[in-house]
Amino acid sequence: MLKTILALLGIVFIVILSFLFFPVIWRVIAIIVGIVLACLVFFGFITIALPITLILLVVILIYRLIIFLI
Repeated sequence: MLKTILALLGIVFIVILSFLFFPVIWRVIAIIVGIVLACLVFFGFITIALPITLILLVVILIYRLIIFLI
């Protein structure tokens, strides 16, 4: 149950961060990925969705850090 909540919160953060930091095409891709990950969570594939969500969050934060430092 806790993993499901964490995965869904991560998906929400991915969508929010994509609206804040990414150009339009990346926003669309992030929304599609978020929908796919949410479907994985609801169909019980939490062991697949949670690591992907965490990796995407780290990638978004690293991208933002690189853009900030340039």
